[in-house]
Amino acid sequence: IHIRPLLASPDTEIKIVIEDNDGIGTLNVDGQNILKLAPGDEIYFKKSASEAKLISLEDNNFYDILRYKLSDGKRR
Repeated sequence: IHIRPLLASPDTEIKIVIEDNDGIGTLNVDGQNILKLAPGDEIYFKKSASEAKLISLEDNNFYDILRYKLSDGKRR
């Protein structure tokens, strides 16, 4: 399976409607199966009112990592 990241502005609200599935659909978040999905189910994404505090244990450049991921894993 190939997954590409989606970038959106902080004010963007995204709605996904499950129109049809030929079997069992699941919502996976951070590799965890959260719930089963059926046709007609709707999923909404929007900015949270809460902030997450993140730490970095390595000397990584966020923009280099983002560029790598958006370029389909090809180094430039």
